[in-house]
Amino acid sequence: MHALYLDWMKENHPNEQKIASYRQYCDVFNSEYNISFFVHKKDLCDECVKYENSSVEEKLRTQQEYDAHRKNKDLAQVMKEADKAVARKKTSTELVVACFDYEKSLICPKSNASIFYYRRKLGVSNFTIVDVGRNEDSCYVYYDESIARKGSNDVGSFLQHFIERKVEAGAKEFRFYSDNCGGHNKNRGVVASFLHAAAKNDVVIRHRFLEKGHTYNSADNVHSLIERKSKPLTIYTPDQWYDVIANAKRSVSDPIKVFNVDQSMVFDWKDLSDKLNLVKDNNGNAVPWTKLRETFVDGRSPHTLKYKINLDDPEVTVSTRKVGRPVNLKDFEPKKVYDKPLSITKLKYQDLVYYCDHNFIPPEHQAFYRSLAQATEVTGKEVGEADEPEPVAGRARRLKPRRATSSGGRKTKRPKRTPPNVEEESDSDLSLFD
Repeated sequence: MHALYLDWMKENHPNEQKIASYRQYCDVFNSEYNISFFVHKKDLCDECVKYENSSVEEKLRTQQEYDAHRKNKDLAQVMKEADKAVARKKTSTELVVACFDYEKSLICPKSNASIFYYRRKLGVSNFTIVDVGRNEDSCYVYYDESIARKGSNDVGSFLQHFIERKVEAGAKEFRFYSDNCGGHNKNRGVVASFLHAAAKNDVVIRHRFLEKGHTYNSADNVHSLIERKSKPLTIYTPDQWYDVIANAKRSVSDPIKVFNVDQSMVFDWKDLSDKLNLVKDNNGNAVPWTKLRETFVDGRSPHTLKYKINLDDPEVTVSTRKVGRPVNLKDFEPKKVYDKPLSITKLKYQDLVYYCDHNFIPPEHQAFYRSLAQATEVTGKEVGEADEPEPVAGRARRLKPRRATSSGGRKTKRPKRTPPNVEEESDSDLSLFD
């Protein structure tokens, strides 16, 4: 608001010598006007709501778990604010404190026409990283669903890209904050990318997970800006989303940095994680991936991972070297994940073409939708879905379906049924949706 005030003064009183400083403007705004800034509405925490609605007996039974929940919530927020304060000091050029998160899927086409409400639309993904110390926003935008997914390989690749950009500017230590999503953030793929980045760039990386239900952070503020900017707009193509995000901020001097993601930017960190020991710690215990609150890696000890289950717990050490030939993390060259455009579901493709055939999408944009690759089989799974979260320990056993039995208890064979006009699934088709 002070920046808008300065623009107004220059336009309406160009010769005025006495212009209020930022501090003076804040003092007048806070003391002489009965107005305040809007406080963002936040989703309520499931655990807190359950506790508040419980009976006295249930509260006594769950009190210990609830107290631990609140303690981790408060401790994570205190650590984040303390790190932010240190990073904002002008002398702290080597420390980067950042929050990151995926925005909810953006859609194409986006319009108020009722037809778009009832049929499928194309998804556009935005992964946001905010350098809270320097107030710099970076958005990694997928042109469309055919470019990439929203799993650990993608998250690890964008974080690696962010780290290398900051290292070029002199950064040596990173402290990340994110939510607890196992398919996106809390998994072996992201840790493998951190181990590689730390060894390659000789940096320290600490990743803390905000308590479930209390994960609102600076990246969500950016997403709110984008939502407000796009609300009145009609958007037909992904490149129009690119422009909306780039211009979401009013400040011309502090724009959002938008990176148009292509498949060459996404690497296979799952492949690297398979070459490392990320299963058992040095005490022989299974790493409890779903319970982690913090991970830590240091480029000076490239094959060491440290983690905490609670933020005030002592660190547990994991030696990531496997028996045999160890991986040289510093010189490791990760493989590319994608070598061709990903397919969208057949049903989604049919809906997008329907929009084109009936001119709900303008003719100049129709060629883009018609050129999208579609899956050969009818399936409900979307390409952009996240990875499955890490198992608690070991691998889950696949259960065989029970056969139907006759009235005498004998098993009967069911005839194989093939849907009409649907091609048989091949390994190459299924690989897109693993």
